[in-house]
Amino acid sequence: MSGNILFVASVATNHISFGYKLRKAHYQVHVINSLKDIESLSDHLIWNAIIIDVDYASDIQYLENLPNTDKTPIIATSHKNSSSFRLSVLKAGADQILAKPVCEKSLLARLRSLIRMRHTNSKLNVREDTNRALGFWEAVWSCNGLVPVSFEQCLL
Repeated sequence: MSGNILFVASVATNHISFGYKLRKAHYQVHVINSLKDIESLSDHLIWNAIIIDVDYASDIQYLENLPNTDKTPIIATSHKNSSSFRLSVLKAGADQILAKPVCEKSLLARLRSLIRMRHTNSKLNVREDTNRALGFWEAVWSCNGLVPVSFEQCLL
């Protein structure tokens, strides 16, 4: 599986090691040193995933507010391993947080699964929009009143 991966890390050794591992797995990796550099890149590319070395949950919130990154899977890596920090990063919008040192196999497996999940969700959204546009989106009586459901849900 291939895709555009944005890798944000301030440490040069992380750039080299992670970048090499991701390129070896046939991903196109774009490496930046800080979140300030992302604004020039985000206008030109649509990211399949973002991997960020995070110290604060606000970094994830900043990524979520950028254009073209609202549905992009975010994998956060950090030396901080406390449960409160992990929860704050997940609440901020990260899809996964991995403790350092990160195992190459687990990173690549999680990256593949998040990219597949994103593709599947986008295909399902197109299907629902098509059903609605063609008139298969109908109102069905339920105990709460009229609720719009898809044609497939009516058959169940």
